[in-house]
Amino acid sequence: MFLFIKLKKRWLLHLLVTLPTLLSIIYFGFIAENIYTSEATYIIRSSDTQSSLGGLGTFFSKVGLSRSNDDSYVVLSYIKSRDALSSIEKLLPVKQWYTQKGDIIARFNGFNFDFMNKNEYFYRYMRDMITVNFDSSTGIATISVNAFDMQDAFNINENLLKQAEGFVNQINLRAKQDLITASLAELKNAELQMKKEANALSEFQKSKNKDANLAEYQQILINNTVAKQQFEAATLSLRNAQVEITKKQLYLERIEQPSVSDVSFKPARTYYTISTFIISLIIYGIVNLIIAGIREHKD
Repeated sequence: MFLFIKLKKRWLLHLLVTLPTLLSIIYFGFIAENIYTSEATYIIRSSDTQSSLGGLGTFFSKVGLSRSNDDSYVVLSYIKSRDALSSIEKLLPVKQWYTQKGDIIARFNGFNFDFMNKNEYFYRYMRDMITVNFDSSTGIATISVNAFDMQDAFNINENLLKQAEGFVNQINLRAKQDLITASLAELKNAELQMKKEANALSEFQKSKNKDANLAEYQQILINNTVAKQQFEAATLSLRNAQVEITKKQLYLERIEQPSVSDVSFKPARTYYTISTFIISLIIYGIVNLIIAGIREHKD
C-alpha cells in the first residue's frame, strides 16, 4: 500500500512538475524565436500652456512651447486604435510578418485555425506586440514595438509615429476650421449689416428730408455707427481666432527616433523556465494537500 502511494506521488510529481518544466525547457531553449523591440519616445507640445519638465521643460519654455497632457492621451488612444493598425497595414505587410515569422506558439494564429483568421483577433494580438507607456509627470510617451525581425519592428514604429503626426495635424486642422468658420460667419453677418445700414443712410440722405425727419435720421446714424463697430469687433475676433489657433497648435516632437535593436531580450527564456518550475511545484503542493485532505476525510 505504501509503495502504491509512493508511486502515485511520483506519477503526480512527473505530471504536474517534471512534464511542464521539461516542455518549458524544450520550447524556450530550442523552439522559441527571438523577439526584437524597437522603442521611440515623443512628447505632444503646444504653445499656450506653461509647465516644467526639468531640462526638457526649460528647453521647451525657452522656445515658447510646453507639454499638453490632455492631448497626449488622445494621441495615445489613436496609436493603440484599430484605425492606426489599419493605416499601417495599408503601408506594410504587417499581418504577413506576424503570421509567417516567429515560432508556432508566438506568431499570430500559429496553428492556422480558420476561426482565428479575423481582423479583430489580429488587432487583439497586436495590442500585446505594440505598447505605449505615458509618463504624466514629464508628458513623455514611449512606443515599444515587438517583432520577430529587428527591421520589421523599426518599420512599424516609424510608420506609427508618422500616423500619429498625421493625426495631430488633423486635430489642428479641425480646430482651425471650427474656429475660423465661426469667426468668418460672424464677420460676414457684420459686413452685411454694415452695408445694409450704409445703404439706408445713403438713401435717406438722397431724400433731402433730414430736417423734417431729424429723429429718424439720428437713428439711422446710430444704427450705422453700431454696424461699423460690430464689423470692427468681428474683424478683431477673426484676428484673435487666428492668434488663438497658433497658440493652441499641437506638435508631436520626437525625442528619440525608433531604434533598431540588434540584440533580443525576449522571450526571457530563463525567467519563464524557472517560473514554470516554481508554479508547477506550487500546483503540485496544492494538489497534494487536497488529496491528503480527501484521504483523511475518508479515513
